[in-house]
Amino acid sequence: MATENIFSPDSLEAALGLADQYGTDLLVIAGGTMAMHLINDGFISPKVVMTLHRARLNAVRAVNGHVEIGATTTLTRVAQMNEAPLLAEAARHVGGWAIRNMATLAGNLFVPPPAGDAAVALLALDAEVIAARKGGLRRIPLDQFFTGLMETALAPGELVTQIDVPRPRGQTAFLKFGRRQANAPAVVTVAARVARDEAGICTEARIALGAAGDYPLRAKQAEAALQGRRLDPQSIADAAEAAMKEAQPFNDALASAWYRRKMAGVYVRRALEKIGD
Repeated sequence: MATENIFSPDSLEAALGLADQYGTDLLVIAGGTMAMHLINDGFISPKVVMTLHRARLNAVRAVNGHVEIGATTTLTRVAQMNEAPLLAEAARHVGGWAIRNMATLAGNLFVPPPAGDAAVALLALDAEVIAARKGGLRRIPLDQFFTGLMETALAPGELVTQIDVPRPRGQTAFLKFGRRQANAPAVVTVAARVARDEAGICTEARIALGAAGDYPLRAKQAEAALQGRRLDPQSIADAAEAAMKEAQPFNDALASAWYRRKMAGVYVRRALEKIGD
């Protein structure tokens, strides 16, 4: 089936109207770095395509201790953000300059593992997705946004318009393990954030994994293993062991599920040791 129409609305209102009109027949793209090669190679043939690059959704604002990042903000811009260094570090690991200049932050939420490094950092930062449809907005915590492989909590007619990132509490670390140092899909990606009180006790922990399941996920049992404890070799080892058990890895050309699970534990340990240094 040939694509019948390609729309490029110049406002959010126009984009929402098209999303409401065409529903699931509409393929929404921003940078198009994932979708366009699938279309060009004949793997997918959407009935209707809408690009958001003219919809004015690329503003970045610091408001009341949060950073509001427009959905179509490029990863190049995100990589330069001083307001969220963990997210900036993750963005710098996505592809090369040509990809980051086109790819968008919201678009990175929709790519299948082992891609999607930005989503891992956003999970560790307790980010929320702002979804709009005709008639209103709703906020979706990112750890409730992913529901399956290439599946999200978005309802028909909804569009991601913004990602809301709280100013991070505590210290953070981001590590990515690939088959080569740069511009490579992940064997495993880890983002960690740990807040401690004056006595060095962990009061809050976030550990997120990429390429360890059908979608980016939080290792909540690993987080619980740190709560109320010092960040010492034993608590770090317990968290790494819990993360290995929580990982739901897959086999592909890069790595076996067994290897990914092992590396999830190794890189959680390294991320936490980095924070503890």
